Amino acid sequence: MKRYINKLLLLFLVVSAASCSNDFLEQQPSDRPTEDVLFNSVEGAKIHLNGLYSLQNYYYGEGTRGILIPAVMGDDALVISSNNYTRYVNEYRYNYTVESSRAYNLYYYSYRTISNANLFLSQIDGIEGNEAEKNDLKAQALSLRAFAYFSLVRWFGETAYTDDPNGRGVPINTTVNSLDGYNIPRSTVGEVYEQIVSDLTLAEQLSQPADYKGYIDASAVAAIQARVYLTMGDWQNASKYAKKAYAGFSLIDEQTYLSGFNSTNSEVIWEQRFVDNDTNIFLSIPSFTYTSGNITYGDNNGDGVVDGNDVNAGTPGAEFVFGYNSLRVTEYFIELFEDTDFRKKMFPVNLDPDGNRIGDVSPDKTYAQYGAADGYLTTKYKSVSSLGTGDFPRIRASEMYLIEAEAEANLGNTAAAQSALLTIKQRADNTVASVTLTGQDLLDEIYLERRKELFFEGHRFFDIKRLDQDLDRTPSDKDHWSDFTNNDISNDPNIIPRNSVSKRFCLPIPQDEINANEALTDEDQNEVYK
Repeated sequence: MKRYINKLLLLFLVVSAASCSNDFLEQQPSDRPTEDVLFNSVEGAKIHLNGLYSLQNYYYGEGTRGILIPAVMGDDALVISSNNYTRYVNEYRYNYTVESSRAYNLYYYSYRTISNANLFLSQIDGIEGNEAEKNDLKAQALSLRAFAYFSLVRWFGETAYTDDPNGRGVPINTTVNSLDGYNIPRSTVGEVYEQIVSDLTLAEQLSQPADYKGYIDASAVAAIQARVYLTMGDWQNASKYAKKAYAGFSLIDEQTYLSGFNSTNSEVIWEQRFVDNDTNIFLSIPSFTYTSGNITYGDNNGDGVVDGNDVNAGTPGAEFVFGYNSLRVTEYFIELFEDTDFRKKMFPVNLDPDGNRIGDVSPDKTYAQYGAADGYLTTKYKSVSSLGTGDFPRIRASEMYLIEAEAEANLGNTAAAQSALLTIKQRADNTVASVTLTGQDLLDEIYLERRKELFFEGHRFFDIKRLDQDLDRTPSDKDHWSDFTNNDISNDPNIIPRNSVSKRFCLPIPQDEINANEALTDEDQNEVYK
């Protein structure tokens, strides 16, 4: 199927999906060629499936925003306060309304993926062809639909499953509907997860292993299952599928880890693959975070801030700004890493013109900034060549070890949890000899390791929500330039209380959806947005 990736539909579904329709769930999908082209052969079905992946990878949906927004809505990342192009600022400040385009797009593109998956699943069984091949295609469509619902229920579900599975979730549609409108109420969070688990269970039965990681194969199905079961607090299944997912994968070494998370390696279970005509350019992940490495400069104007006038043109730092370069991490987060942890090298340091590291003495700062005095640069993502090129991981084996560790700790299997956690800690820091923590201390260490290992990979906000934790930016308030007083949701301007208290960790159902869906009224809006 890889040879079809460059076919027209790869972009056709996405371009058409960007039209100004307000109908999310209702119709036979119009963003596609005619059915007699797509479903007269297995080869045509593959083209349709490629379109589903293109929708899934689209930067206004899960492709970029779905990965970066969970970081800026957390505590370890921020948007710079100036020259930020207004991108991700409202997400960072929790300034959502029912008219917010960012919430709309996450909702819209997930349901376009679901709508097209429904069409695919309604047709695939009737196509003549090899049954094993058809089953594998079906497994991928089921998995993409499940992943889209998983995204929707975590973003728009008013409660976390582990807090209240009877809380309000999102509408479920698994059929191809007519053009006459639709009437589909919100399901509960638990009902949405039942649909997700059902799709993934069938996908597990039908999927096949594959070397190409741009598509969902048997290992990727297991990885999605592990992530879903972790979010549900089903520890037995979370551990089971995490181990199934990472079987046969090996963790990458330091050199590969620090190369920029932009190409397939032995750790990648499922990734976003881009080809030349489907590159996200300025809206890509590395556009928002990219820098080339340590920066050599002389502080020409004495303000302690690296800017274009300060960079030494004779060093690689002269070309380190690439794309928007507007998302940063806090100094508090950087200092969570031990100096012996090679992952700390993902945060460039300032060097004097002789190449010596500048100490943390005011006004100079140890870690590199650029153009704004808030937050620090990271080299986690880099483009391969031109901006936006690269294959960016969606699920890595390291996440599976951390899922296993958390699940086993919650099951009371301390030794197994310690072993899985040690695998990740020791890979990053060869001075770590053992993990001896137990009980809540062990769980807290696992949560901390998730923050460090998986930052900017689409997890932090969702971890805060599922673990029912406060969002507390107090330790990093010297880096965070905006507090939450504008939302009048906390006595402490740096803290949003737990979701079970505030119900704040969800996005608003788009008003366009409420207007279009006959089953919904304004009373069906998430409580904090009424």
